[in-house]
Amino acid sequence: MKQTLQCPVGSTRAKAAWMVVIAGGLMDVVWAVLLNYSRGLTVLWPSVFALASMTVSYLLYVLSLKLLPAGTAYTVFTGIGTAGTGLIGILFLDEPAGGWRIFFIGILLLGIVGLKLASGCETVQPKGGELI
Repeated sequence: MKQTLQCPVGSTRAKAAWMVVIAGGLMDVVWAVLLNYSRGLTVLWPSVFALASMTVSYLLYVLSLKLLPAGTAYTVFTGIGTAGTGLIGILFLDEPAGGWRIFFIGILLLGIVGLKLASGCETVQPKGGELI
């Protein structure tokens, strides 16, 4: 039997869940950049911090699933990671900043915002767990 929770987009629960997804997406950027500095996990401290931030990133994503639909949360989570890593690469890591690349990062960001605005936080209560 499915048990459904509905919370309006502006509710405290919805805001908390979205903040958790955003924090997880930002941690996704952190580990991706640190992985670059770890040189294939051969440099100790960047490797340690990359693996730690990767763990935190996915734990935040999993926590958000208590209120948000998995598909939407994962798309926003990975989109923030993808766009953020691309922007960090352009701004700080001397990666090429072609017009098409910037255009498509912008499209990705618009898609993330659109998904967030189009989503409420109706979901099925997880097995054996309390909702946030």
